Amino acid sequence: MSANAWLMVGILAVTFGLLLKTKLPPVSVFLGALTAAITFGLVPLDQGLKGFSNTGMLTIGVLLMVAAGMYSTGAITLITDRLIGRPKTILKAQGKILPPVAIFSAFLNNTPIVAMFIPVIRDLSRICRLAAKRIYIPLSYASIFGGTCTLIGSATNLVVAGMIIDQIAKKAPGAPPMRELSMFDLSWIGVPLTIIGTAYMMLLSRWLLPREEEIEDEESIRRRYRAPFTIEKGSAVIGKTLEELGFVEPVGFELLSLKRPGSSMPELKPGLKLQEGDELAFSAGIDALPDLWSINGLIPKYPHGKMESERFTHSLVEAVVAPTSVVIGRKVSDLPLPNSPYNLNIV
Repeated sequence: MSANAWLMVGILAVTFGLLLKTKLPPVSVFLGALTAAITFGLVPLDQGLKGFSNTGMLTIGVLLMVAAGMYSTGAITLITDRLIGRPKTILKAQGKILPPVAIFSAFLNNTPIVAMFIPVIRDLSRICRLAAKRIYIPLSYASIFGGTCTLIGSATNLVVAGMIIDQIAKKAPGAPPMRELSMFDLSWIGVPLTIIGTAYMMLLSRWLLPREEEIEDEESIRRRYRAPFTIEKGSAVIGKTLEELGFVEPVGFELLSLKRPGSSMPELKPGLKLQEGDELAFSAGIDALPDLWSINGLIPKYPHGKMESERFTHSLVEAVVAPTSVVIGRKVSDLPLPNSPYNLNIV
């Protein structure tokens, strides 16, 4: 092989080594490999950057935003509450999630289906105290299995169908007789394999997939934050019980109190239903706070008034006061300072 070929092999080896042995973000690793390949002239610049304008990639990016919007508006929750409910075991959760995903993937693109179910599974694991890893990975494979059942279930199926059409058009002498693939030609093989593969994942995933263990070191237990939320008119959580929302035995946070306007503080029972105007106070670690903020229907209550920007643009940041900071000696209620360049509110 030429020197360039050996150099490319070296870049690929380093790339896979970084992916396997380090915790660097995969995006950074791949961008670094692409930059190295372009820098050493192994890949033409126009060809190296061509993928960023790929219509398929852009379509997937748009579909991911659509999926996030459907989750934020509660549309996905309305469907999954009836479709999935509140399963108590991993097997029941997989039984309610994997078959519908496989069926949808046979007629729709796999990526947006998986993207829409990711936040659903995240909430389900929090509410029902289930190991998310045992649902995320089977979810991906169920969508792949479903894509093998029909001609439009996967892009690879369409590519092969196009190759067959090209071969028929050439009419090469001595070639075996061929015909175009129809919609359900693959179903004779795809459907049985999908059933077998889904059953295999449901029955054996408990032994093949790792368990999730909640490990809290002394530092994470000591550093907890109080996070108040309010329930406004038309909220998606109105009428739901604390048990349905996963606030009875949550992981990573704890419901401290619930204040209800015009009445005494109600007892935190599993069957207590939330009402408009309720104020919930949580104690949470820094890792659990973003999960609380993402719950559709809970509005963060800011101590010093609402933020000027929209909630979906907010970022939750843990800050440390430096020894030379101008805020030392001031009250929390005085912050942010009048001349502060930041649009912030202390949680």
